[in-house]
Amino acid sequence: MLNLRREALLTLKPYEATIGDFPVKLDANESPFDFPREMKERALKILKETPFNRYPGKIVKEVQELLARFSGVSEDMLVLGNGCDEIIQMILLGFGVSRKAVIPVPTFSMYKIAALVTGAQPVEIPLTPGFRLNTREILARAKDKAGVIFICNPNNPTGNLFPYEDIETILEGTRFLVAVDEAYWDFGPTTALKLMEKYERLVVLRTLSKSFGLAGLRIGYAIARPEVAREIQKVRQPYNMDSLSLSVAKVALENPSYREAFIRFISNERERVYRGLSAMKGVIPFESRTNFILFRTEYPARLVWERLKDRGVIVRDFSSLPLLEGCLRVTIGAEEENNAFLIALREVLTELERGRCS
Repeated sequence: MLNLRREALLTLKPYEATIGDFPVKLDANESPFDFPREMKERALKILKETPFNRYPGKIVKEVQELLARFSGVSEDMLVLGNGCDEIIQMILLGFGVSRKAVIPVPTFSMYKIAALVTGAQPVEIPLTPGFRLNTREILARAKDKAGVIFICNPNNPTGNLFPYEDIETILEGTRFLVAVDEAYWDFGPTTALKLMEKYERLVVLRTLSKSFGLAGLRIGYAIARPEVAREIQKVRQPYNMDSLSLSVAKVALENPSYREAFIRFISNERERVYRGLSAMKGVIPFESRTNFILFRTEYPARLVWERLKDRGVIVRDFSSLPLLEGCLRVTIGAEEENNAFLIALREVLTELERGRCS
């Protein structure tokens, strides 16, 4: 049976999320706060009036209208997806099969995985040591007539924001479609949308998983020129959005004030955690425009990760990636979670320092 599989699958492994009941879970860039109860009740009211034996109908249009208003674009510029992962696959199916998918790394791992799955040719371009885009090398590898370039901005897992002048340089210098993933844009906040009027080959990806706190419902969307959005729609699966996700999205977009309060909270806590990390000997945090912080430790990152895990704190280890030796990523959580993380990390570092000195 295995000899029937495509060659691209040989290097892939099924995605596995961290499983376990950890008191402090700060590894997946999720919101620490659940959807407000009163808003859940509103969504359930919509759902109770929704026939389960029918595919989603008018609510798709309603959510598109709300998203268009929220994003400041027209409805024909939107493509809804079952999370941004599906949007990434749609873009590759429409514009990347048998073509290059240029990916600045380190970045979100799904770009390369989706490229391999869809039959595109992933081309990884290392960031500079300061986590900047190597625009010259990107353009040198994007000279074909067509292909896709993925840019995560702000970038995951480094947390930094690439200057939009660099993105415009790339748009000017290639004929490739440029997909800017703005999953974390609202923690910045800044956006590439301002470039779309000038460049038809630009697509912006967004999600309701982060600032809206709806990671469990998988709601992503793309913003593109109408003519580009129509091409992406051609590879979209029919009825790809379910009634539950759409019902919750409708309520969330009708009541955006809770999101704004959450963004303010995360921004304040991010600065507090950054200061806490900066005060620790042997730790170098990197400035972030997201809901997480990447930091480097002078001790083996995997060892630090394991000692934190032993204390009930789970973060993400990125130390095996180029440019990220010794690096871990921590999601900004609730205040008590952030306190627990800082206390645990301080204990781990003290423990390791004593072991080194003994």
